[in-house]
Amino acid sequence: LSRDHLARTFWPDKYENMPEFARKSLNVELSHIRKTLRDQAGVRSDFLVFEKNTYRLKLDRLPESDVLTFKALHQRIQEYIRSGQEAPDELLQDAIKTYTGNFLDDFPADTFGWVEIERQHLSAVFEQIADLYSNQLCAKKDFWKAIAVCNEILSRDSRMEVIHRRAMQCYANLGMAHKVEAQYTLCCKMMDQEFQSKPSAETARLYEQIKKVA
Repeated sequence: LSRDHLARTFWPDKYENMPEFARKSLNVELSHIRKTLRDQAGVRSDFLVFEKNTYRLKLDRLPESDVLTFKALHQRIQEYIRSGQEAPDELLQDAIKTYTGNFLDDFPADTFGWVEIERQHLSAVFEQIADLYSNQLCAKKDFWKAIAVCNEILSRDSRMEVIHRRAMQCYANLGMAHKVEAQYTLCCKMMDQEFQSKPSAETARLYEQIKKVA
């Protein structure tokens, strides 16, 4: 990537008015990056090379990150699904454990559009995996394990209404009406805090159906 492209991407206003200051800011930040990876990751070689007015990464091994690991696990899960097989529990568990939170959650969403796009994509993938795994456990009538998985999923992202419903269904199958009530109340609070709205019609309908037979 060219130096000007990076400077323009990260400091658009400064680059437009004072491009030389944007380039200096880039140099400072890249210096911090080099020092941080050298001190904290033990990277000794010059992995960030500047040639012909462009920067490139010079790595002696493939980079590792939770995002790359999560995407690789999702790809393996998709391969099982496409072949008509059930994804192994261990594979699904690894994917859920790898997703420790929303992508760059402390990063302002309105600063760079690609951050929000990637955040939403990874969140959707996580919800898909969470729904698949909890559903598999329910289908096997392993309700206690399904509840534990639901709680672990919600600790990563409490906004997944489908997982609140799955937990309610599990508690209902175990005859624990009070837990269904508590889960629905928790879901209502989450919807109010996060979206200033009530649970979806599907969630409310499920709750009413469980109450009738409880």
